[in-house]
Formats: sequence, C-alpha cells, structure tokens
Amino acid sequence: MAKKTQGKKFFLFIQGYDVHGRYKLPYFLKNKFTDPNYGGRYKGTVEEYWELRNLSLDVGYLNMTDEDVKFWRSVYDAKIHEADRKFELFLEEFDKLGLTGKTIIIISSGSGNEYYEHERFDHGFSLYEELIHVPLIIRIPEKRGHVIQNQVRTIDIMPTALDLLNIDYDKTVENQMQGVSLVSLINGEDLSLDAFSETDYLLHTFKRSLRTSNGWKYIYSIDTEQRELYNLKEDPQELNNLVQEEKKIAYELEQKLFKHLKSMGQDVHG
Repeated sequence: MAKKTQGKKFFLFIQGYDVHGRYKLPYFLKNKFTDPNYGGRYKGTVEEYWELRNLSLDVGYLNMTDEDVKFWRSVYDAKIHEADRKFELFLEEFDKLGLTGKTIIIISSGSGNEYYEHERFDHGFSLYEELIHVPLIIRIPEKRGHVIQNQVRTIDIMPTALDLLNIDYDKTVENQMQGVSLVSLINGEDLSLDAFSETDYLLHTFKRSLRTSNGWKYIYSIDTEQRELYNLKEDPQELNNLVQEEKKIAYELEQKLFKHLKSMGQDVHG
C-alpha cells in the first residue's frame, strides 16, 4: 500500500490482535520468558486461556499460585515481544520508502489485559488500570520527543490528528467528536482532562468509571450498585476501596459521573 502511495497523501490504519488470548504464539517464542523450572499445570495454550477467561466471568475470580500467574504473564510478555518485532519490521520498510520524515505516526491500544491483578483473566470485565491505562505515542516529524504525564483519552486522538494535519471539518463532525486536540499539550501548555470509561462486557457486567485529572478513580456498577473509590497516587494497583472513608469525594465524583452519563443518554439510578 505504501509503495503505491509514494508522493501522495495517505492515511493508513493498522490494527493487530497478536497479544489477545485467543491467538497462539509462534512455537519458537513459547518459552522465551517463562521460568524453565516452572512445574505447574499450565502449558500456555489458547484452550487453557479461554477456560480461565470463562471462569473469570462465571465465578468472578480465579484461584492461582504465584508461579502460575508469573507463567501466564511471561506468555503475555512473549506476545508483546512478537508484536513489537513485527511493528519494527514494518517501520524499517516504511523508512526505506522515505516516508518516516514526513508522516505522523500514532500508536495506541484498545485496552490492556488482566493477568490476575484482581484475580481475573482477560479484558472487559472491569475498569481497573490494567485495562484502561493504555499507551499513547505520537511521533511528529522534526519535533523532539518528550514524555507528557498529563492524563489524556483515546477520544482525543482524532481531533489531535486533524489539528496536526490542519484539516478543516464541518459542524457535523465536530458534534460527533467528544475529545479535544492535544496539540496545546504537546506544545508545552497545561491541559487537565477527566476520563470516562464503560463496559457492558458480554452482558456479564455493566460498569462505568470516572478517572479525574488529579488521580482519583470512581467506579460504579450499574447492575449491582457497587461503588469503588481509589486514590491512584497512593494506591495505583487499586487494592484499597475508599468509598466509605472518603464519602464526600465519592459522592461528588458519583454526581459528576452520573451527569456525564445522562448527557450521553444513559439513565442511571444511584
């Protein structure tokens, strides 16, 4: 595709599923990061992963040893390694075509994956950080790279790309976009953004969350009315639910979350 568009403007979207649990690792990578002394019951097969994922949904938790968890995380590391290798090859070929210096490259992820951080496997069942805290890398030609610590959202990618490319869009497109351009943030200005997330995964769970720009996280389960509040600066692994200790903060964030949901046409009864 890139060879055909040399000298022309183009948009290329690539989506990979290499790290998903349902996809097999190449045989030569199967034990790349695993402990050779692991003597547990798992082999790292797709069938085993699927069984663990289904148990996570049906029972709500898993019982695994530390060695089992370490084994499965090493399998995941191998998948990430292989995905990185493939993308590296793509970028090398892209560079040979002379396109790197005049192309904006954006890398992100649809979600993370749970590997027993909260006693479950796979993704979609919860809104914890291991699922929604995903990478965002934007490479802009002739611009020096730096790390931005501010919270941003995946919904900000489209308006940012349009802004970087100076592409005008009409009111209809503007009304459809919920995010904002991050160009000002890239240029060194401050930008504080709250992030909303949701999941109705396979109709097993119905959760909504608000992650504030200053590090608070509120999760509300519509089906069970369970409420969770975390101080991510002090508890990044979300192990200490503060909903009873910090009732004022929990109430304020719940009202903010409900207001957002109603603006999106979702009826929530707290």
